[in-house]
Amino acid sequence: MMEILSRMLRKAEEEGCIKGFRVGSAGEGGLSITHLLFADDTVLFCDADPEQLMYIRLIFTCFEVVSSLIVNMTKGEMVPIGEVQNLPVLVDILSYKIGALPTNYHGMPLGSFFKSLIVWNRIFEKMECRLAGWQRLALPLGFGMEETHLWRRVLVARFGLGDGGWCMGKVRGSHGCGLWKGKLAVWETFIQHVGFPVGHGNRVRFWHDCWCGDRTFKEAYPALYDCASILEATIDSILIRQNGGADWNVSFVQNFNDWEMKDVAFFPNLLSHIPGFPQEGISLEECLAFESPASGLLLHLVCILGQNPDL
Repeated sequence: MMEILSRMLRKAEEEGCIKGFRVGSAGEGGLSITHLLFADDTVLFCDADPEQLMYIRLIFTCFEVVSSLIVNMTKGEMVPIGEVQNLPVLVDILSYKIGALPTNYHGMPLGSFFKSLIVWNRIFEKMECRLAGWQRLALPLGFGMEETHLWRRVLVARFGLGDGGWCMGKVRGSHGCGLWKGKLAVWETFIQHVGFPVGHGNRVRFWHDCWCGDRTFKEAYPALYDCASILEATIDSILIRQNGGADWNVSFVQNFNDWEMKDVAFFPNLLSHIPGFPQEGISLEECLAFESPASGLLLHLVCILGQNPDL
């Protein structure tokens, strides 16, 4: 039932009836958030505009009609951000109580000082208790696979994408960025223990990712990498599919020295023995495999790609 309410709110946003807050730029890459749902609780974000609140009230009324449920307005709370001139008028529209920041929502502090150790240490302790063992190892991989999830979309809108969509882009700025800078600081170490089943190949980098053997081509063939014309090329961009087969189109910007010819001669032979990849449009599995050297544990986090995935 809450999905019905969510769709009604999204439709109202699409029609310009309500406006949430924006994450990232105001252009195509930005993200607008009007509501968050958790169980039977709803958090709404909108301007301090009586017209928008009237639309929200109408949405609640329509939801009651189609769902046969009752929205208890007396339990609602309106929390102003900054100075709001007409707050009593806005409160009367929804019959809400007046709240204030900081407040608490399901154990999460809203509006608290972001550097307060007293506030956030309790949150970290709870998370550490819940994320035990392999779950802690697997958590970073969720970014590359949960593409439609709101938390990932917010990070992408805020910081962009890096490494073929498996992690965030470079974090710039200082305010509110310390956590994400810390995560990216250990990314290069973490990615050394990650293998890439190729799938369509449009998210796996030919030179930088470990997808063939136990080392990247950049590490195994440094002389070839230094001469490569496209250092950030993905597998899909240099794999030419035609007549039911597949050919590799790896180009270089200069000739090689005599002592490098051994690698040059072996490299095409190596590529020719790599199994060909499926034709475009075929559903297949693409995943990251994380191997812990200490325990030998192999974890697979999988996402299923449908036809013509938009990645």
